[in-house]
Amino acid sequence: LYGETGAGKTRLARVVAFRLTDHAPFEAGEEAKTDIRPLLGSRAIDKKGSYVTYGQLGQALTGKRTSRDKELGPGGIFYMDEMNSYPADALRSLIKQISGRRAGEEITFAAWIGERERISPNFGFIGSANLLSEKHPDRPELPVEVARELASVEVDYPPQTKENPEIYEIMLTALMDQNDRIRLPKEELTPAWREVVDAATKTKRFELDINPKSGGTLWRFANLVGEIQKSYKGQENALTPAEGDASYLRAAVLDPGLIISWLQEYRKLALRQGIDLQTFLAEKLENWGSQKIYPEEDRNLLKKFQAAFNLTKPEHRLRYSKTILSPHEI
Repeated sequence: LYGETGAGKTRLARVVAFRLTDHAPFEAGEEAKTDIRPLLGSRAIDKKGSYVTYGQLGQALTGKRTSRDKELGPGGIFYMDEMNSYPADALRSLIKQISGRRAGEEITFAAWIGERERISPNFGFIGSANLLSEKHPDRPELPVEVARELASVEVDYPPQTKENPEIYEIMLTALMDQNDRIRLPKEELTPAWREVVDAATKTKRFELDINPKSGGTLWRFANLVGEIQKSYKGQENALTPAEGDASYLRAAVLDPGLIISWLQEYRKLALRQGIDLQTFLAEKLENWGSQKIYPEEDRNLLKKFQAAFNLTKPEHRLRYSKTILSPHEI
C-alpha cells in the first residue's frame, strides 16, 4: 500500500486483516527497523533445553507462540508499516523467503535454529510505504527486488467533490449515534443550494452552491478538509487563485482518522454541553493548525483556509433548535 501521509494505509491494512481473519494483524514494532530478525523469532533456553519463541512475523506464519506449541493456531496477516525504512538487505532476504509460499508448505529461517514449521492457512503479508517523491526526496526507495514481489495498491485521500462527497459522508457517519440518528439541526449539516432558471424553457432547477462559505458547518468542514488535502499533495486548491505557489502546504494535512476522532468527541461530549459544531471545530482547527511542528508558512496558510470556509470561531455561540435526524432524513 502506498500513498500520502495520513491517507489511511494503516487503517486499511487493519480493516483487511479483521475482514479476512477476524482479528488484528501482527505488526512490526519500531525496534525492528534496526534488527529485523526478532520479527521471525529468537532462541530461548530453560531447564528443558532450547526452543524458539516466535516474533510477530513468526506467529503470523505459524500460528504458534513457541516451537513447543503442539497445536497449530490460526496465524494471520502480518503488517509492516513504512517498509522502505527497514534495512534493505534484510528486507530483500525476508521477502524472497516468504514470497510465493503456499499454506501448508514447510518453511524455516536461520533464527529458528533448525526448527521447521508449516505455513498457516491464514497467513498473509501487507506492507505500506511513503514512497520517494518530488515533495519528499529524502525518503528511502523500496528495493526493486522487493517491489517486484508485491502487488501495489495506491491509497489516496477520500474524495470530496460535488459528484462524490465521500469525506462529507464519512463525517455524517461519525456523528451518528447507536440508533443511526444525528442529534443536530439540518442547518449545521447541509450543503447550500441555489435556484437556477433555464431562460429557454423557463424551468427551474437547483444546483449546489459552490461558494466555500455557503452551507452548514459540516459541509464547509468537509470541503475545507478536501482542499487542505489537495494543497498538501501540491494540487490546485481554493487558495491557489489568490496565493499562487504559496497555496501549497509542506507538512500539515488532516487525515480521516483525526477527523473521525474529533466528530466522535463532539457527539459524545461537546454536543451534550450545548456547544455548537462551528465553535467546536474552529477551536480544534486552531489548536491543530498552530502546532510548532508545522512550519510557519503552513500555520499561516491554515488560518487562511479557515477564514475562506468561514470556520473561524464565532463571536457569539450559535444557537439552534434541538433536532433529531432520522436515517431517512440523513
